[in-house]
Amino acid sequence: RIIMRRVEMGGTKMSNFAGNLRRTPKEMACSGPIGKPICAREALHNLQYEFNSQLELRHIKTGEHFKFIDQDHYEEVADAVANYIQESMVKEYGMQMINLPLEEDLADLNEKRKEGKVKIDQQLQCPIFHSSKIQAADVVLILLCGSGRVVSGQWARSLCINDSLKAGSVFPFLDWAKEKSFGVVVLNPNKNAVETEQGLQRIPYNDSSEAHVAYTWDAFCKNLPAKHFIMVAHSYGGVSTCRLLKHHGAEVLKRLRCVAFTDSAHSGFSVEDLSREAKHFLAQHCINWASSPLGLDTVLEYPLCDLSRKITPGLESEQMNTSPFTCCKNADMNLLHARKNKFLIGDIKINRRHSNQIFKRKRITDWLGATSSICKVLSAGTTVHEETTMSAFPSISKFLIESLQQATSMVSDQVQERDQENKSSNKGS
Repeated sequence: RIIMRRVEMGGTKMSNFAGNLRRTPKEMACSGPIGKPICAREALHNLQYEFNSQLELRHIKTGEHFKFIDQDHYEEVADAVANYIQESMVKEYGMQMINLPLEEDLADLNEKRKEGKVKIDQQLQCPIFHSSKIQAADVVLILLCGSGRVVSGQWARSLCINDSLKAGSVFPFLDWAKEKSFGVVVLNPNKNAVETEQGLQRIPYNDSSEAHVAYTWDAFCKNLPAKHFIMVAHSYGGVSTCRLLKHHGAEVLKRLRCVAFTDSAHSGFSVEDLSREAKHFLAQHCINWASSPLGLDTVLEYPLCDLSRKITPGLESEQMNTSPFTCCKNADMNLLHARKNKFLIGDIKINRRHSNQIFKRKRITDWLGATSSICKVLSAGTTVHEETTMSAFPSISKFLIESLQQATSMVSDQVQERDQENKSSNKGS
């Protein structure tokens, strides 16, 4: 199949065989110039820009929005903005930065290399960020951006520069998590290589988005004492999440309670080899907020596993009013609809003016993009791919809380059942 890519100054949308994505060396090495002596705010001031109280980028003298001069200038500003975001995560939000791979893993890797080979440079690492009190957190939120030039802390470069950091960065999620006393881990999946004196070199264990996510879980997240993990994954982050479930599913699903995808690029190839448990998790505990012209939370598609039977006549009204966060649990929940009867999906007759037509279970709109029926799909309330995460933020935060409440209730019920079984066995003995 043809690969579809759309890059808009820092956001990438893909569909179909996303694994064939080709990235430039500059994209692979993108991370923002973290670690340089000059601070981010000073770098922005040197470029005559600063962020105002509304987190909007403005020219220092004129107060105007960013004006594009040429690509080199844009990249310089984009790097300064990326630096500003990551510096703010440390200074304003008290987050800590750690470099991956961990020092001990680099040492082990060098130890295993054959004699005569050049040892792996210690600078071949990428930074991730986590909240300072993450070891004491009962719930940990994992934030995973898409592919392209975006760095840890961003959803889209273009929004950070042309709109605001409220629209293009993870700051609203950090504020929300702090309010809920959740720990946070902000991943950095696009920092896959480092420019050295020997040229561009790949980072061990982090040479792709999928590898980065898997290594971060294995080396950091799984060792946290948190009982519950929740996750937000944008665009290609959905593919990396599915790969994580494929290779570490048995371990990850013990504590991962839900995933909020936003215009996720995961499609059939990402999920076809998943275990039955992983597919069930995606269908029952995940929602993909996709770009569409319809209102926020309009149901676009239900999980594939719930489309086995036709809609029960006479229940259309009840089914259309079902909460968008409620997972499909019976045959009466497989009606797929949109406002104003623009389309219906499934082997069912279309109401009103399309009442005599029958459509196969395929999406019949061009604007929906690269999403999969493996999980529930709702409208993000915007047609712009880069805007989907923050456009759906109110619904995502509600979904994450409801999923945690459901998981906590289930754990409590299981504990009570075990206690009753123990009491019964003690009486019997």
